[in-house]
Amino acid sequence: MTSRRVRPALPRQRYALAVEAANDGLWDWNLHTNRMSFSGRWRRILGLEDDVFSGGPDDWFRRTLLDDAARVQVELERLLFGGVPFVQFECRMHHRDGTVRALLVRAIAARDSQGNVHRVAGSHTDLSAQKAVESRLLHGALHDSLTNLPNRALFHHRLRLAFERTDGASGCRFAVLFVDLDRFKSINDTLGHQAGDELLAAVAARLRGCVRGSDTLARLGGDEFAILAEGVEDLEDAILLAERAKEAFGEPFRLATVVVTATASIGIALCASSYETPGDVLRDADTAMYRAKALGRNRYEIFREARAALGAHDLHFHSLVGEARRLAASVVLFWERSVQGRTSVPAALQSSG
Repeated sequence: MTSRRVRPALPRQRYALAVEAANDGLWDWNLHTNRMSFSGRWRRILGLEDDVFSGGPDDWFRRTLLDDAARVQVELERLLFGGVPFVQFECRMHHRDGTVRALLVRAIAARDSQGNVHRVAGSHTDLSAQKAVESRLLHGALHDSLTNLPNRALFHHRLRLAFERTDGASGCRFAVLFVDLDRFKSINDTLGHQAGDELLAAVAARLRGCVRGSDTLARLGGDEFAILAEGVEDLEDAILLAERAKEAFGEPFRLATVVVTATASIGIALCASSYETPGDVLRDADTAMYRAKALGRNRYEIFREARAALGAHDLHFHSLVGEARRLAASVVLFWERSVQGRTSVPAALQSSG
C-alpha cells in the first residue's frame, strides 16, 4: 500500500489561510481603480458576513460614526498626501445589530517610483471588549458602589471645573448643597448595616429625582451626600433645590424587612468671587449643614446665615468635626476633661448625627 504525499499549499492558498486565521480584519485599497476588498474577519467584526458590498471605500466610510469621520479622513490624508509611511488611529463603526464597535485602524501605503501612493493596505482590530473593561474600571473608580452615584473624587473634579468656569463679571454661579442624614448611626445600630445600606440606596434614588440633568449628585461617604447645582441664577434657585431635597424624605422608606422614617439636614453655600478654592465652597456648605443640625435637624441653612449665628470658635470646631467624621467611621474623638479626671465625648459630636 503506497502512501499519498500531501502537496504543499500554493502561495495564494497559504496567504488566504493566514488572512482567515488572523484575528484582525484586513483590507486592501487599490487607488488606481478605487476598489477595496475586505477579509472575512473584517466582515464578521461588523456582522456583515451576508451583506453585498459595493467594492469601494464607502463600504468602510459610511459605517463610521459621524463624530469620528473627520479623524479618519485626516489620518488617511496624512498617509496619501503627507508623506508618512504608516498611520494608526482609533475609530468607531456601526455594527449590523445597531451597536457600536471600537476599532484600532492600522494602514500602510505602497508608493511607485515617483513616490505616489497607488495602494493602501491595513487592518481593523476590535477593541470593544477592552474598551468595555476600561469603562467599567473607570466607572468603578469614580462612582460609589452602593448607590452608583459619583463619589467624592468625581464630585471634587466637577466642583473644580465649575469653579474654573465661574465668572463673577458675567454672573455665572453655582451652589453646593451638603446633605447629611439625621441620626443615621442609630439606624445602623438598631437595624443593622444591611438596613442602613438599603436606606442609603433608597435615599440616593429619591435625591436623583430632585436634581436636574446638569446637576451632580454624589455620595461623599457614610451618610453624606452633596449636590453641585450649576447655572443657578440666585440664592432662590438653590433654596428651591434644598426644599425639593427635604421633601424627598417626606414619605417613609420601605426597606426589605422594615419601614423607616428618615430626615436630613442640608447646608447651602453659593459660590461667589470671594472664594479662593473650590474646596472652600464645600466646606461652607458643610458648616451650614451643622448649623441646621444645631437648630433641630430636618431643615436647611444657608452659609451666610450660619456664619452670622456661629462664632469663630464654633465655626472652626464644626469644621474640624466634619473633617474628623469623614476620616473613618472607626475614629473616635475624645475630649479630656481635667476637672473630673474622666473622658467624655463632646456634645457637638453626640448630636452631630
